[in-house]
Amino acid sequence: MSSSSVGLSWKLDLLLNLARRDVDARYRGSFLGFFWSFINPLAMLGAYAFVFGMVFKVRWTGAGSGNSPEFVAMIFSGLLIFNLFAEVLHRSVQVMAENVNYVKKVVFPLDILPVSLVLSGVIHAFIAFALLLVVVAITLGLHWSALLAVFYWIGYLFFLIGTAYCVAAIAVYVPDTKHVVTFLCAFMQFMSPVFYPVSAVPESFRWLMQLSPITFPIEGIRSCLIHGEAVNTMPLVAYVLLTILFAYLGRAFFMRLKGGFADAI
Repeated sequence: MSSSSVGLSWKLDLLLNLARRDVDARYRGSFLGFFWSFINPLAMLGAYAFVFGMVFKVRWTGAGSGNSPEFVAMIFSGLLIFNLFAEVLHRSVQVMAENVNYVKKVVFPLDILPVSLVLSGVIHAFIAFALLLVVVAITLGLHWSALLAVFYWIGYLFFLIGTAYCVAAIAVYVPDTKHVVTFLCAFMQFMSPVFYPVSAVPESFRWLMQLSPITFPIEGIRSCLIHGEAVNTMPLVAYVLLTILFAYLGRAFFMRLKGGFADAI
């Protein structure tokens, strides 16, 4: 086995161990432990159905009233994508400072730290997504187009990795990054189709929705999973390729700046 293969295998093992440690730390000391990963999204589903359906009595164009299974699935899928994005942003700001011992080690591969926090967040998001699949399958039925959701997730994963690299590197040198991230998350929650479809926005303002990087995966997953629509594959392929390029450029940006991390922290 070549030295490069050994090095890659070692980094992969280290990445998985860091992600597993992060998942374990999240529920360490709790009585139910990892079962909270199932309880939390289940409670969220019930809360969304009650608040939007029974309290606000919200209606979604084409999805019925707020207490319909389709409406709940639409809201839940949007929040699932947004919450993962917000978690990655917030945690990327602190990832270098929280691992200062690793930062000051010459031989430690710092580039796996942003990826490990993304992987940890994705594990919990996938559990919630599996619950969404079950709900949709029981109440609405699954169409073959639901398989396309995998490709939206692949593209979104690479987008999150690229984002984590950029934010983690910038936050080391710019202390105000955490405040920008807080504002950005609040802004993105309402300027993305989390609580409403893009079709509800006046046509003259829809281009603003397209500026949000989470609009495409939210709308795409809703279309293929909940609506059972066969999406246009060309934009999806382009999305995946562009996010892979973004992740590559994000890592290059991170590696270029990492030389000064130990002095800046």
